[in-house]
Amino acid sequence: MWTEAFKVRRFGVSQEQNSIVKMLPHRYIVLSSCALWHLAMGLPGSVQPRANFVHPGILIDEAQAELIRTKVSQSAAPWAPAYTSMLAHPYASKTAPEPVSTVECGSYSTPDVGCSDEREDAMVTYLNALAWTVTGTQAYVNKAITFMDSWASTIKAHNNTNSPLQSAWVASTWARAAELIRYSNAGWSAASITKFEGMLRYVYLPLVKNGAPNYMGNWDLVMAEAAIFIGVFLDDQTVYDAGMTKFLNRVSAYIYLESDGDLPKTAPGDTTTSTQAGIVTYWQGQSVFNVSGLSQETWSLKLVCPMPERR
Repeated sequence: MWTEAFKVRRFGVSQEQNSIVKMLPHRYIVLSSCALWHLAMGLPGSVQPRANFVHPGILIDEAQAELIRTKVSQSAAPWAPAYTSMLAHPYASKTAPEPVSTVECGSYSTPDVGCSDEREDAMVTYLNALAWTVTGTQAYVNKAITFMDSWASTIKAHNNTNSPLQSAWVASTWARAAELIRYSNAGWSAASITKFEGMLRYVYLPLVKNGAPNYMGNWDLVMAEAAIFIGVFLDDQTVYDAGMTKFLNRVSAYIYLESDGDLPKTAPGDTTTSTQAGIVTYWQGQSVFNVSGLSQETWSLKLVCPMPERR
């Protein structure tokens, strides 16, 4: 449904594609793999100096938002049907947040003390931030602000084995939503923004900034995503650069290039791939590497896709 409207350009995505994909919560979207090959093969190994952040940013800038608004107002496909589908999602009907002071997430959500509620409330917030961005309807942004303020005033910590992964999932969504609202004259107070910044910096960032190098990559990628998005929202170049460096290192370990030598690169700190035997195991038994573009079997396309647009 989606890919018929997509055009592959630099980094494999056009402005039209960006606008469609970013209208829905990212965990429900699957992107075409052809774009990622172009992207990953051209990734540099280090973060390049950049000018000041442009806001709103993260996943949707003002030009993309204006394109979405125009297409939805014209009932143009696939933008208008995507927007209608988004508003039909159960997240659109949730009216009250359910914050807790300590979110406890064990393996496979056992225990689940606020885990599902936290994830869902962040997605509800992002959905309403998108609806506000498209329509300018105050009710949407009021709900988004209520959810953000409620969690920022309540949460103090995450606990148990899945807390880094949980924090990454949720922080990346919070930051996307907050970025749209903060830079749109939505009426979000300075005091509330400051409290929300503190939540991202002191509750979420400590759990995601160091990554999880031994968790075979996908934990590492979503944690890098969260750190990058937090860095943009906070206007913190140091946080952003650290997250982007981790992202580049991890993606380089997923895709083999002949310039890597006889074996693929490994991610810094990943002790499971510190030996040749470990690398072969990580690559599902593959031991011969002689063609650029070979990819490791367990990497996640949707976790890699958003990052290069933020560079």
